[in-house]
Amino acid sequence: MMTCLSSAFNVDDVDIEEVIAEVAAVVGERPQLVQTRAGQPWVGLTTDCAIHIAHDDRTRSRIREEAERLAWAGRTGIPVPAVVESRPDWLVTARAVNDGVTTGRDYVEAAIGAARAIAGAPEPPPSLRAPVAAHGGGRKAGLVRVARIMRSPLPPGEFRAVRAEAGGLRKDTLAHGDYVLHNILFDRSKNTVTVIDWEFLTRAPAHQDLLMLWPRLTEADDRALVIEEVERTTRDKKAAGVLHHWLAVRLLADLVTKVPPAEWDRPRIGATVARVAEAKTNRARWFKAP
Repeated sequence: MMTCLSSAFNVDDVDIEEVIAEVAAVVGERPQLVQTRAGQPWVGLTTDCAIHIAHDDRTRSRIREEAERLAWAGRTGIPVPAVVESRPDWLVTARAVNDGVTTGRDYVEAAIGAARAIAGAPEPPPSLRAPVAAHGGGRKAGLVRVARIMRSPLPPGEFRAVRAEAGGLRKDTLAHGDYVLHNILFDRSKNTVTVIDWEFLTRAPAHQDLLMLWPRLTEADDRALVIEEVERTTRDKKAAGVLHHWLAVRLLADLVTKVPPAEWDRPRIGATVARVAEAKTNRARWFKAP
């Protein structure tokens, strides 16, 4: 384990064992560390808690923002893990129940309710994600992405056109910003969800969270519940249609550009192509609606 730690942390900046000892004194149990994405805080788990540990100034800022946003969300009725203890180098939260369920009416209705709570929060959040470029990596990385799209089922012209349309939509609704299955954890015993990972909290077009979740739902009945909610609550069906189309296209673009074609998850790409077609059908219907 310590070999992994020394490669993942700047050991001149953070004494890992000292941090673990501090956390253990608070929660009464030594956390078991798990791998996270590059550039993110390290995560440790105990029976009842999740611990986020910083290793540089960027991850310290990330932990501070997460603590502030979780406290805000808890105050405003959004289902999030409770903050147990927060320090400059680490954050301890209650460990959310996760039964691994990502389908079915109970899950989807709970996710819809949480998205509604985020969009309608009565108190403004303490901070929002700053605007960032759609993609990074420079010109070479951009050319690689274009080449992969050219080899994919995603027409480049459609990608460019709907991205431009979506870029013109009003960003007037609060959104989690990464409202995907692994950030919406289901407690089967209570039919409730807990929403985690608040790094991308932002202002976005209305229904962004639900329409980001929609193409990731594998069951048609589940997707229909989301569409019913959007249709029931939208004030602008044309704008919702553009966003719906774009977020399905964006998922497909992510799947075909993040890895070389030889490594593509072709069944998932095929399913997402079908979701893009489904979104286009819904968009056309909404454009005709009065």
